[in-house]
Amino acid sequence: MKLNLRSARTLCTAKELELVMAGSREGLRALSEARLKLKVVRARNLRDKYRDLLRRQRLAARRPGAKPARDDANARTESKVALFEQTLARFVDRLAQVQAAAKKPVGKKPVARKAVAKKAAASKPAAPKVQRSAKAPAPITPLAPTVQPPPARGFVSDKAAQSARNVRLKSINARNVQAHVSARGRRNQAKRDSRPR
Repeated sequence: MKLNLRSARTLCTAKELELVMAGSREGLRALSEARLKLKVVRARNLRDKYRDLLRRQRLAARRPGAKPARDDANARTESKVALFEQTLARFVDRLAQVQAAAKKPVGKKPVARKAVAKKAAASKPAAPKVQRSAKAPAPITPLAPTVQPPPARGFVSDKAAQSARNVRLKSINARNVQAHVSARGRRNQAKRDSRPR
């Protein structure tokens, strides 16, 4: 199916035309699977939008006492619906091709590698399995380097990071105390204002 790009230029906005152009043969080849999925969603949304608009236009034309509908507006909307249905179908077909190519095995090489790996495993004597309880910690190998977590971002040491956390917590507590003090002041002022003069 061939897209009618000439009519698309007269019907679509710039962003819509960009989507339709991405549905051309050259545009489809350049899209990855993730981009194709995004284009499918966008084309489906536009198709649904113009389908709903066409339905509303037709219903408005049927109402008693309604102004006669402009045929060219309905025709343009109908053309847009057809254009985006066609664009959506192209994206869906291309996405199916890309996904099928990703699932298809490359050849017999993976099977051969599995057979070689099985033979190699069969020739080696199996190491006895050490049984551990589920609660027992994993043994630490002596050659494994001990990795310490890096200091917090922006600080030279852990002590500096802890000091900054303490300062922040103190400032939060000071704000809470200040809120209590100001609330108490408002309550006292309300009591004074409510007294008879």
